[in-house]
Amino acid sequence: MATEMVVLLPVIVFFLLLIVGLGRYSHARQLVDDASAAAARAASLATSPAQAVTDARQIASTTVEQGDLSCRKLSVEVDVSAFGPGGHVAVTVGCTADLSTLVMAGLPRTVALSSRSTSALEAYRDFS
Repeated sequence: MATEMVVLLPVIVFFLLLIVGLGRYSHARQLVDDASAAAARAASLATSPAQAVTDARQIASTTVEQGDLSCRKLSVEVDVSAFGPGGHVAVTVGCTADLSTLVMAGLPRTVALSSRSTSALEAYRDFS
Protein backbone atom coordinates (compact mmCIF):
# COMPACT_ATOMS: atom_id res chain seq x y z
CA MET A 1 0.00 0.00 0.00
CA ALA A 2 2.78 2.46 0.87
CA THR A 3 4.62 1.68 -2.37
CA GLU A 4 1.49 2.34 -4.38
CA MET A 5 1.03 5.72 -2.67
CA VAL A 6 4.64 6.68 -3.35
CA VAL A 7 4.14 5.90 -7.02
CA LEU A 8 0.68 7.49 -7.36
CA LEU A 9 1.20 10.65 -5.29
CA PRO A 10 3.33 12.50 -7.90
CA VAL A 11 0.82 11.60 -10.62
CA ILE A 12 -2.08 12.86 -8.53
CA VAL A 13 -0.26 16.10 -7.69
CA PHE A 14 0.60 16.60 -11.38
CA PHE A 15 -3.02 16.21 -12.44
CA LEU A 16 -4.23 18.56 -9.69
CA LEU A 17 -1.74 21.23 -10.80
CA LEU A 18 -2.78 20.70 -14.42
CA ILE A 19 -6.45 21.16 -13.53
CA VAL A 20 -5.67 24.35 -11.60
CA GLY A 21 -3.55 25.62 -14.49
CA LEU A 22 -6.25 24.98 -17.08
CA GLY A 23 -8.77 26.69 -14.81
CA ARG A 24 -6.53 29.76 -14.54
CA TYR A 25 -6.09 29.78 -18.33
CA SER A 26 -9.86 29.57 -18.84
CA HIS A 27 -10.44 32.36 -16.31
CA ALA A 28 -7.84 34.56 -18.03
CA ARG A 29 -9.41 33.93 -21.44
CA GLN A 30 -12.85 34.89 -20.10
CA LEU A 31 -11.52 38.08 -18.47
CA VAL A 32 -9.85 39.21 -21.69
CA ASP A 33 -13.09 38.56 -23.60
CA ASP A 34 -15.09 40.49 -20.98
CA ALA A 35 -12.60 43.37 -21.03
CA SER A 36 -12.81 43.77 -24.82
CA ALA A 37 -16.62 43.64 -24.79
CA ALA A 38 -16.91 46.16 -21.94
CA ALA A 39 -14.36 48.46 -23.57
CA ALA A 40 -16.16 48.37 -26.93
CA ARG A 41 -19.47 49.15 -25.25
CA ALA A 42 -17.95 52.04 -23.28
CA ALA A 43 -16.34 53.43 -26.44
CA SER A 44 -19.64 53.27 -28.32
CA LEU A 45 -21.26 55.49 -25.67
CA ALA A 46 -18.63 58.23 -26.01
CA THR A 47 -19.36 61.48 -27.82
CA SER A 48 -16.03 61.80 -29.64
CA PRO A 49 -13.32 59.49 -30.98
CA ALA A 50 -10.78 60.77 -28.44
CA GLN A 51 -13.20 60.17 -25.58
CA ALA A 52 -13.95 56.70 -26.98
CA VAL A 53 -10.26 55.75 -26.89
CA THR A 54 -9.84 57.06 -23.34
CA ASP A 55 -12.97 55.31 -22.05
CA ALA A 56 -12.12 52.01 -23.74
CA ARG A 57 -8.60 51.91 -22.30
CA GLN A 58 -9.80 52.76 -18.82
CA ILE A 59 -12.60 50.18 -18.79
CA ALA A 60 -10.40 47.41 -20.22
CA SER A 61 -7.70 48.07 -17.63
CA THR A 62 -10.21 48.18 -14.77
CA THR A 63 -11.91 44.96 -15.90
CA VAL A 64 -8.62 43.05 -16.03
CA GLU A 65 -7.46 44.42 -12.67
CA GLN A 66 -10.75 43.64 -10.91
CA GLY A 67 -10.67 40.10 -12.26
CA ASP A 68 -7.36 39.40 -10.49
CA LEU A 69 -5.61 38.59 -13.74
CA SER A 70 -1.87 39.09 -13.61
CA CYS A 71 -0.95 40.58 -16.98
CA ARG A 72 2.72 41.17 -17.61
CA LYS A 73 1.72 43.27 -20.60
CA LEU A 74 -1.75 44.68 -21.30
CA SER A 75 -2.49 46.29 -24.65
CA VAL A 76 -5.71 47.98 -25.69
CA GLU A 77 -6.13 49.01 -29.33
CA VAL A 78 -9.19 51.06 -30.22
CA ASP A 79 -10.32 51.43 -33.85
CA VAL A 80 -12.45 54.56 -34.22
CA SER A 81 -12.11 54.86 -38.00
CA ALA A 82 -15.86 54.32 -38.44
CA PHE A 83 -16.88 56.54 -35.51
CA GLY A 84 -20.04 58.38 -36.46
CA PRO A 85 -23.78 57.88 -36.78
CA GLY A 86 -24.46 54.29 -37.82
CA GLY A 87 -20.78 53.35 -37.58
CA HIS A 88 -18.98 51.15 -35.12
CA VAL A 89 -16.02 51.04 -32.80
CA ALA A 90 -13.74 48.01 -32.38
CA VAL A 91 -11.50 47.22 -29.42
CA THR A 92 -8.75 44.61 -29.26
CA VAL A 93 -7.44 43.69 -25.83
CA GLY A 94 -4.21 41.73 -25.53
CA CYS A 95 -2.75 40.31 -22.34
CA THR A 96 0.33 38.26 -21.56
CA ALA A 97 -0.97 36.28 -18.59
CA ASP A 98 1.45 35.08 -15.93
CA LEU A 99 1.22 31.33 -15.20
CA SER A 100 4.69 31.01 -13.67
CA THR A 101 3.35 29.60 -10.41
CA LEU A 102 2.14 26.50 -12.29
CA VAL A 103 5.29 25.63 -14.24
CA MET A 104 5.55 22.30 -12.38
CA ALA A 105 2.42 21.12 -14.21
CA GLY A 106 4.15 21.53 -17.55
CA LEU A 107 2.41 24.77 -18.46
CA PRO A 108 4.32 27.68 -20.00
CA ARG A 109 5.34 30.61 -17.80
CA THR A 110 3.21 33.03 -19.82
CA VAL A 111 0.43 32.77 -22.35
CA ALA A 112 -0.60 35.47 -24.83
CA LEU A 113 -4.33 36.10 -24.99
CA SER A 114 -6.21 38.43 -27.32
CA SER A 115 -9.84 39.30 -27.92
CA ARG A 116 -11.56 41.69 -30.33
CA SER A 117 -15.06 43.11 -29.84
CA THR A 118 -17.11 45.50 -31.93
CA SER A 119 -19.98 47.71 -30.81
CA ALA A 120 -22.32 49.62 -33.11
CA LEU A 121 -22.97 53.32 -32.76
CA GLU A 122 -26.51 54.61 -32.86
CA ALA A 123 -27.60 55.82 -36.28
CA TYR A 124 -29.62 58.81 -35.02
CA ARG A 125 -27.50 59.97 -32.10
CA ASP A 126 -26.19 63.53 -32.06
CA PHE A 127 -22.37 63.42 -31.86
CA SER A 128 -21.88 67.18 -31.60
